[in-house]
Amino acid sequence: MRWGLPSAVATSLVAVEASALLSPGTALGDFTVHDADDKAFALSALRSGKAALIVFEDKDAGGQNKAFKERFGALQKTLGGKVVLLPIADVSSWNFFPAKGFVKDALRDAGKKNGITVYADWSGKGKTALSAHANLSNLVLVDKAGKVLWASAGQLTKSQEDKLLQGNPNW
Repeated sequence: MRWGLPSAVATSLVAVEASALLSPGTALGDFTVHDADDKAFALSALRSGKAALIVFEDKDAGGQNKAFKERFGALQKTLGGKVVLLPIADVSSWNFFPAKGFVKDALRDAGKKNGITVYADWSGKGKTALSAHANLSNLVLVDKAGKVLWASAGQLTKSQEDKLLQGNPNW
């Protein structure tokens, strides 16, 4: 199977045992996020027609699914850019001076530490588009057309991690 397959086929890759955000097959709405330097990006531009794993978390959920995120990061390096990781921080409650500056510094530091860009959802539109839950790690896997293949909120079980990471030998 490939991530570009219709979502009805790809959804069998992972059993949705965690609280679902979006139903498989749903077209993901577009929204704008910002990098730590305040450059705006549309979600669709960041995906660039590729499958993506969106990790949407607030400050209280960063530790959830840490092992899974590390495993996915290692796997992503072997995929040749077929699947992109899009970490997005829910920072809508910090969109005021001087807090915004401190948050940008923290996002920049987290990105450097992990070798990735962490994007900020200052407006809350990403949280709405993803039907994300506060205080939980929200994971949304979309195919290259932007259709939801799988979504969860909260801590994944080891079994869920394995199914998601091993579900497609043809990445």
